[in-house]
Amino acid sequence: MAQIEKLCSTPEYTKYFKDIQWLGKFELFTRFDDIESIVNNKINEKYRHFLAQPEVEGDTITWFSKSYSETPQRLSELQGEDRLKYEQIKNETLNHYKSVINSLRESRNSSEAKCLENATKFVNDDFVYCFDDKTVLGIWGMQLRKNIRKPLGIAMKNIFVKKKKPQPQPQPQPEPKFPVIDELQPEPDPVLPPQEPLVEPFIVRFNAGEGGILNGILEYTKHKDDTVKESEVPQIKPKEGYEFTGWDKDPNNYTVAGDTEFTAQYREIQPVVVPLISWWRGCLNWLLLLLLLALIFMVVWCCLLKKCHFNFCGCGCPEATTIVVPPAPKPAPTPPDTLPPPTPPSPLPPCNADATSGGYITDVRHFSMGQKGGKFVFEYNTENVPDEITIYDGPDTTGKVIFHYPMGGTRSLKTATVEFDNSVITVKVVGGEPGTVWNYRVNCPNG
Repeated sequence: MAQIEKLCSTPEYTKYFKDIQWLGKFELFTRFDDIESIVNNKINEKYRHFLAQPEVEGDTITWFSKSYSETPQRLSELQGEDRLKYEQIKNETLNHYKSVINSLRESRNSSEAKCLENATKFVNDDFVYCFDDKTVLGIWGMQLRKNIRKPLGIAMKNIFVKKKKPQPQPQPQPEPKFPVIDELQPEPDPVLPPQEPLVEPFIVRFNAGEGGILNGILEYTKHKDDTVKESEVPQIKPKEGYEFTGWDKDPNNYTVAGDTEFTAQYREIQPVVVPLISWWRGCLNWLLLLLLLALIFMVVWCCLLKKCHFNFCGCGCPEATTIVVPPAPKPAPTPPDTLPPPTPPSPLPPCNADATSGGYITDVRHFSMGQKGGKFVFEYNTENVPDEITIYDGPDTTGKVIFHYPMGGTRSLKTATVEFDNSVITVKVVGGEPGTVWNYRVNCPNG
């Protein structure tokens, strides 16, 4: 096992951090053995050191990294060429993790993909340590609360060991041939270069909005005049019925001047309705015109060839031979229908009913509300968390969305009052942890 050394600690982490990520019923960083197994099997050896190893004692977490020969420094404190160097190393590491996550998701290994995605979801330059041409994310699986602007010494303490730089050995000086008289002169005070004031980094955040889901790193820090690279912009997956139209402001090569948030913009996709009535009327007019032309052609043709008789043609055609058409045979009587009457469709489940949904399965259910229009109370238990829930006003998922909530991080029973217009509503539940069961209840308006 590789030697590890202390890096930093987070006392009272539940007080200073939020959005704590979970793996099933456990906090993500308490399952480091599972994460380390995925990293060792899927991540390139060059980047396996990126996630610090946590050790939890009560409400305090001590974070360790692989052994280091240089004294670690926080990325947010670096300047000049060192800052550019380690910023590039950090981005290369995150891009490698992102490509592995996408590969796992494409191979339908969604549990491992989600585990790595949640571990690297929040990257704060205050918690990225740089040493030995490596970057280590000292605190992960949660993010600092917004009211903690200076985390060092409050929400997080550096406990790494300072390494001494090797000193050059003094070279022996030759003895002077003649005696030297030293004149004692006061040494001037050294002139130190002016220190630049430490500027706190700014937060860059991406907001998915109501019409889609983001895939990638949604929040990180940048210093003033840094730019947002195209590779740092998360991918957009619009929800059903929406089309992504762009961001409220262009994030590509955006120059950071303060805390910035980019919000995705959408438009609803309207179904194309073909004007069938107008189309049919146009076709009918053309059909009548063709029939009239055909009739005129037949009259002219008969009169010219004198093979048929039309009293109104005035061309002296001979009497046409009368053709007797036998009557059409009567159709045989249809035997009585001996089939049993069709089975009536099963009634929709009424409201005031409990329902369950399994993990990683998209579940769609319909409920009869007992009246057309009104309000009902929707209760849902988030102890076992699904990815999202949507309620549509109507008997299928093409109706108007009257409730939508992406889940995550909350572990309590919640309620919501929802307005509806139709007598039937549709509840759609997406995702969740494998092997879990999620419960909810639809209450009738008058129930």
